[in-house]
Amino acid sequence: MNVDKLFRMMPKSIRWKHSLTSSIWILLASTAWANVVITGTRIIYPESAREVTVKLDNRGDKPALVQTWIDNGDSKTQADKADVPCVLLPPVFRIEPGRAQTLKMTYTHDPLPQDRESMFWLNVLDIPPNPDSNESTNLLRLAFRSRLKIFFRPEGLSAEGAAAAATAVTWKLVRAPRGEGFAVEAGNASP
Repeated sequence: MNVDKLFRMMPKSIRWKHSLTSSIWILLASTAWANVVITGTRIIYPESAREVTVKLDNRGDKPALVQTWIDNGDSKTQADKADVPCVLLPPVFRIEPGRAQTLKMTYTHDPLPQDRESMFWLNVLDIPPNPDSNESTNLLRLAFRSRLKIFFRPEGLSAEGAAAAATAVTWKLVRAPRGEGFAVEAGNASP
């Protein structure tokens, strides 16, 4: 079945919302992008490591102001209110075009579970510079926030155990929220 046929089978109210949302995303994607690029898609912090570094690159043609912080999973947590067992430096900095900055994350040795990994989130907020005075005043500026998972791995967990954990994942079909069809639920009982 092709996409057009599936689209015509949707109720009109959903089709309208889908078309509007797609149009907005296409408009935004064609005119805006984040200049600061984070190396990697997740961070593994072994308990035995003194610190872990994350590299950020400014691939844009203008300087970028960047704010970074770690939270415990609540995306609404403000940077100054986060209660996590890690220190992240520097918290605010400027990256010149074509340059890089390294973040240093250090574990403060607050107690964490030793029988499983703990998960936190790295937040990187890319704030664009003010427009030049000769640019149009009708301008939409967007600050992009990226979030990466941080997995704190206690010393007692082995890398072999992490590799074998994939075989222990269970899958089941469940009813989706609000009764809108079905969803797949994964369960992982391993540490």
